[in-house]
Amino acid sequence: MLTDKAYADRYWKAFPELRRVLEGRRPTSETWRTSVEGTSFEHVERLLSIAAVATEGRDSLLALVAQGSAQRAGRELEELAGELAELGRWIERQSEKVMHLRAELERVANQG
Repeated sequence: MLTDKAYADRYWKAFPELRRVLEGRRPTSETWRTSVEGTSFEHVERLLSIAAVATEGRDSLLALVAQGSAQRAGRELEELAGELAELGRWIERQSEKVMHLRAELERVANQG
């Protein structure tokens, strides 16, 4: 089990300056929604985990054809793919926000 310091070191590994300024803060409700299903981040982890298990379990899924339940599994795979696509769009929006923040940081730094 990791100590709190070791966990924080791993969490912020590639971002020491951001850690220095932001460590201890938590996302606002915009990105840290909670529901009966957990936080948005738990939802992301769940989707990625299910996608990995599904692709790694290809042979088991293909065996469903013989069992007659391939159509239902196919619908669920389509739903999973749709949720992953939405996740990709959400990640792209977050990336754009970060790049805008970077540009603003540079603009302010160059003014001073």
